[in-house]
Amino acid sequence: MEKMNVTRVKIRMNGKETETKVRAYATVVLNDCFRISGIKVIDGQHGLFISFPRFQLTNGQYQDLVSPVDKEGRKYIQEQVLNSFHSEMIEQTA
Repeated sequence: MEKMNVTRVKIRMNGKETETKVRAYATVVLNDCFRISGIKVIDGQHGLFISFPRFQLTNGQYQDLVSPVDKEGRKYIQEQVLNSFHSEMIEQTA
């Protein structure tokens, strides 16, 4: 099986930074063929992290729409998204 590669990341900054912990939304393309939209960049108690898209079930619990199958996959995607987020922050302040 071919290795998963993040081939594109698009960051859309959240203009309501003081009202929410969501700092941005990301769209990630894997291997130039699979797109994941609605990834959130969240400012948590221990720093920035990403949250994959999910929906609320009728019982109030949340269900992931997509998610990596292992820690390494999650770490890899998170690093790519956060690197793009930081680049976008630098670009906006320049």
